[in-house]
Amino acid sequence: MDRFIDLTKTKNYVINVDSSTESMAECKSVLDRLGLPFERSSANTTSSPSNPYGNHFVGCGLSHLHLLKSMKPGTVVFEDDIVPTDALKLKFLVPDYADAVYLGVSNHGTIRNNNFGYPGIVMATQETSELKRVYNMCGTHAMLFLSQRYIDAAAEVIESYLDNFIPCDVALASIHKDFKVLTPNSPYFYQKDQPDLTNFTLKV
Repeated sequence: MDRFIDLTKTKNYVINVDSSTESMAECKSVLDRLGLPFERSSANTTSSPSNPYGNHFVGCGLSHLHLLKSMKPGTVVFEDDIVPTDALKLKFLVPDYADAVYLGVSNHGTIRNNNFGYPGIVMATQETSELKRVYNMCGTHAMLFLSQRYIDAAAEVIESYLDNFIPCDVALASIHKDFKVLTPNSPYFYQKDQPDLTNFTLKV
């Protein structure tokens, strides 16, 4: 059985730092143009002087964790640097067993027992004619959460990884193998400042 997804009717959030008003304005313009209603979620900017990456990694992780802890299935989380691709579909079908759909991709994947993502090692298989399954893919710029089991696991793993200043996309990638995490054959959104890393067709 398939599940019908209509992004104009899903609950959509945009994570945005309060001071990044220009990024929010650009993102709002994009989503308004697409007809996607959304709610802004203020990004956490927790500082961590003991770790050179702490400010970004911890703040990003806490921002996603805040949403996950009150989220219901059928929710999309965007980061404020998204750009739609020509492949974008606002309405599409996914298998009813899907736990999540990454609406964007990354060329970075995780290695077991490692704390960072590395380029060119994303593992994927063809799941349906329109969707691929990913097993270790980083990237959190556009995600659709479909099952409560995955939402709970995502919150748990991000929280556990934050103590070691590990990026939340690496944390999420570490549990992909245990869930049905899918992504369109071609991404629907990419990151404005990282087109080379996030605007490409993922190979299987």
